[in-house]
Amino acid sequence: MKTAQSLDTLFYRAEQFNKTLVDLVAPMDELRCESEGDSMLLHVGDYSGPLTDSAFAQTCRALKIPVEYATRCLEGSYEIAGEPIPRAPIIAAHINHWLRNPVKNANKLVRGIDMSAYHNLDHDLSWRAVLSDHYFPFDSFDMLREAMKVCSDLPSRFGKPQWASGEITPDRMFAKITFPGMERPIKSSRPGDMIRWGLYLENNEIGGGKWRARGFGEFTVCTNGIVSTRVLRDADGNKLQYERRHVGSKLAIDTEAGIQWGDETRADAKRLQLSILRDTIAHILDPATLDTEIRIFENAAANDLRVVDGEKSIKRLANDQTLSDEESKQILHSFLADGDSTQFGLAQAICSDRVARTLSYDRATAFERLAYNVISLPRREWSALALAA
Repeated sequence: MKTAQSLDTLFYRAEQFNKTLVDLVAPMDELRCESEGDSMLLHVGDYSGPLTDSAFAQTCRALKIPVEYATRCLEGSYEIAGEPIPRAPIIAAHINHWLRNPVKNANKLVRGIDMSAYHNLDHDLSWRAVLSDHYFPFDSFDMLREAMKVCSDLPSRFGKPQWASGEITPDRMFAKITFPGMERPIKSSRPGDMIRWGLYLENNEIGGGKWRARGFGEFTVCTNGIVSTRVLRDADGNKLQYERRHVGSKLAIDTEAGIQWGDETRADAKRLQLSILRDTIAHILDPATLDTEIRIFENAAANDLRVVDGEKSIKRLANDQTLSDEESKQILHSFLADGDSTQFGLAQAICSDRVARTLSYDRATAFERLAYNVISLPRREWSALALAA
């Protein structure tokens, strides 16, 4: 399992990022750009700062300006009489023209982060996203704090929550939590195999993804991690919302004060999001959910249909999942080294620590989801993968 920041570091950083947020809503024709070297500054009322690469791309897309072209202009130059002349002012003028004359003068939510107080500077604001005014800013700190509230009620049943790993930046968050009281033995080819169950949280604050809450398991024999992708249902059979897009009602314009959670519509929407999150976490951490997951794992370990040719099976998996050649090679090495040709064994090779060490944290987490998809394949689909020619 790929490890990252500790519990204290993760929550502290989430809290600090939350204190530095600058969220403004403004019409497009009140935004202005200015080039500064190979950076693009954005002015929103009395606030100004450089656009991140992501925010610059979002601005261009909103104005129907090709991102690749705009990036080349921002970073490139041309020569006059042997003197290099930057192209950045040209693209700034281009952007400003369309900001003043937009096809539709929609309002934009501009998300910034101001680290002035932490870097001991007078000004250290940067814009991390330029989004629709329908974007719902459900931030990582709120999500993490709510999850910790739920987890704080569980120590008497499952022991004190332990943070397997986590990572947070101003833009996104991953968090993996396990409980010692949710540790169970698993019947597999590995003596003494155990799984410790818990929770996986994910969020993106800049329009690049949904928030997610999923079951997470850590195999204690090898410390491999696995993220469940199974659909959970409530007592009435309704599918739980384990992921949700950041979409809500329109935000009011207030360039001075930013977003006002006092607006009852927005406050109700935030309470609803937190309620959904709490309900989903409660179901994920239900012992009955863990029992079901263990049956899935043990069925995969006991499956008599084995991988015939590891290289061919992994090649097929790579084609279906767009894995790189290097990623496929690492999985194959892990699979051959472990010597377990079962459905369980292939899944373990995918999420093995040996593979995770070669990946970024978010990519390693994607492999943990892929491992679950493999370990839970129905027999017909598993047969096609195991017997790949």
